[in-house]
Amino acid sequence: MHYYRKPKKFTHEEMRRSQEEIEERDVNHKILKYQKMFGEDFQEPKPEDCSLDSSIVEVIEKYNKKVDSHNKKNKEKINTIIIATIIILYGLIISLIIFTIPLSDIDFESIFSILFLSLFIILPLVFKIFGFLLTKILINKNFHQLTAAFNQYIELKESYPGKKEIAKLIEKSIYFKKRKQQKDYWFSLNGHEFEEQITKILKKYNYKDVFKTKGSGDGGVDIIVTKNDGQKIFIQCKAHKKQIGPETVRALFGVMNKSKVSEGIVIGLGGFSPGAIEFAQDENIKLLDINDILEINKGTFTKNKNEK
Repeated sequence: MHYYRKPKKFTHEEMRRSQEEIEERDVNHKILKYQKMFGEDFQEPKPEDCSLDSSIVEVIEKYNKKVDSHNKKNKEKINTIIIATIIILYGLIISLIIFTIPLSDIDFESIFSILFLSLFIILPLVFKIFGFLLTKILINKNFHQLTAAFNQYIELKESYPGKKEIAKLIEKSIYFKKRKQQKDYWFSLNGHEFEEQITKILKKYNYKDVFKTKGSGDGGVDIIVTKNDGQKIFIQCKAHKKQIGPETVRALFGVMNKSKVSEGIVIGLGGFSPGAIEFAQDENIKLLDINDILEINKGTFTKNKNEK
C-alpha cells in the first residue's frame, strides 16, 4: 500500500530565513575567497605582490597597447587579403575555362554548379588555412605572454571586485552576525532550524566532529559532538519557549548510559525547571539557555564550560 504524503508548506517567515541562509552562505564564501586572494585587509593587488616593478609593468602595458592596435589592423587586413585571394582564384579558374575550351563545349550550368558548391567546401577550408598562415606572420604576441609574473598580476587585478563591493559584503556579513545575536531571532526558529543553527555554531569550535542526527531512531539526541580525544557529547535541542522539565534531562541521561557516553548537553530557549537543574547537577549534563547560545555564537563560550 502506498501512502500519499502531502508536501510540507513553509510559512513566509521560514522561506525568508531560508533565503537569508543562502545569502549569508554566499557572502561568507565570497569574503573567504577574497581574503585568500587579497589578504585579510582586502588590499588592491600591486605589482610588488607578484615580484614585479611598477616601471616594468608600465612598459609592458604600453607595449601591449601598441601590439593590440597593430594586431587589430592586421586582422582586418587578413580578412581583406583572404577575400581578394579567393575572388582572384575563382576569376583565374573561370578565365582559364573560357579561354582554353571552345564555348560550344562548355557546360556552363555544370561549371557554375560546381563553383557554387565549392564555396561551401573550399571557401571555409581556404579561410582556415590561409588565415592561420597569415596570423602566424602578421600577428604579434603580447610581451606579457613571456612573463608569468605579469600574467598573475593582471589576473589578480582583473579579479579584484573593488572596495565598494567588498564594503557591501562586509556590511552584509556584519548584519547576519548581529541578527544571530538577537534573542528574537532564536525564538523565531522552528525545531529543525534551531538544530541546524546550533550545529553550525558548534562546527566553528575545534572539535573533531559535529554531527546532526536524522531525527528518528536517535533516542532524543539531536547532535553528536566528538572531541579531539575521541570522547562523545550527546546534545539535545529544545526550541520551545516553555521551561524544560526533568523528564527531558532524564531521557538524555538514559540514552547516555545505554550508549556509554559520559557527557551530555541540553540546549533550551525557554530555560529549565528547578527539577531539571537539580537532576543535571548530579550528572555530567550541562544545561544551556538562550544567554549561553548567544555566548557560543559570539565565540566567547569556552569548551571548558561544557567539559569536565
